[in-house]
Amino acid sequence: MAMRDRGTKPDKLTFPFLVKACSKLLALKEGRQIQVEILKHGLATDVYVQNTLIHFYGCCRQISDARQVFDEMSFRTVVSWNSIIKACTENLKIDDSFAIFAEMRSCGVEPDEATMVVLLSACAEVGNLSLGKWVHCQVIVKGIVLNCQFGTALVDMYAKCGALDFARILFDRMIEKNVWTWSAMILGFAQHGLANEGRSGRLTEAYDFIMQMPFEPDPVIFRTLLSACSVHDVKGRSEITEKVAKRLMELEPTRSGNLVMVANMYADVGSWAEAGIVRTVMRGRGLKKVAGESSVEVGGSICRFFSGYDSNIDSDNINHLLDGLSLNMKLIVTMLFDFPLERALTKQKNILERAYLHWA
Repeated sequence: MAMRDRGTKPDKLTFPFLVKACSKLLALKEGRQIQVEILKHGLATDVYVQNTLIHFYGCCRQISDARQVFDEMSFRTVVSWNSIIKACTENLKIDDSFAIFAEMRSCGVEPDEATMVVLLSACAEVGNLSLGKWVHCQVIVKGIVLNCQFGTALVDMYAKCGALDFARILFDRMIEKNVWTWSAMILGFAQHGLANEGRSGRLTEAYDFIMQMPFEPDPVIFRTLLSACSVHDVKGRSEITEKVAKRLMELEPTRSGNLVMVANMYADVGSWAEAGIVRTVMRGRGLKKVAGESSVEVGGSICRFFSGYDSNIDSDNINHLLDGLSLNMKLIVTMLFDFPLERALTKQKNILERAYLHWA
């Protein structure tokens, strides 16, 4: 406003700073107003301005607007392509990310390090290990140095895709690591059940390990440790569980998933009053449980599954098989807590036989 009052005319370097500020604040209304000013000053076709607009709309989850800006560009740089691919990836439009990358290659645009990092993030989101390995090969061929940012993206991709051996090798070879690198490795171990490797099986040691890291632990790390507490501290006797839950609530007080996890942990140990309080807090804040989603690559195709929605015509057969596998895992608990093993085995046998008949 002071700039206007002095009669100074904004140029192509002025608006990108304003748009970036709106991106950080997620100020959609103000960002649209700035775009109107960009049009008035005849700067709508400047590539630098357009790139920041794509980033802005991606941050505000307005993918159609981001794509419109991209499609209307008469000239695109590699930053333009990276911006729209990143916008799609961060908004879980993974198929669009891959399609745009293919278009990028067909247009003869050479991807850079930033492109590879964004693609690895997309591969991690859907568990596409094959494409992730291809990206890694391209990096090796291009001779791109394994810096902290790129190394972290590779560790994250391999860990989320279940290739923990590759993730661990890269993690150990990285000279420089930051909090995101540690988070990716710890989360990967926790997700795939290697509690001892992730140090989540020994809760006190895990907590001390996290607190002594050379970085401030982020919510992902505390969420991972809390998940481990739900497995290894089922009776809620450890003070670590309370410390971790409290710290996580301080860092992310409005994330519904955290509150759901805490409520479930209270319910598992019979603390129904505490569980009820947590759910009351959720209702008071207008928070709802987000449906779970997972994906897996099978034969080169990505299959996506949503909690409570069975789009697959064979979902009944799949559920029968999963029931059998789930019961098989629960047999371990029966041996530890004197559950009637014979009854459990009989039920498991019936479920597995029924699943086999459906799939045979």
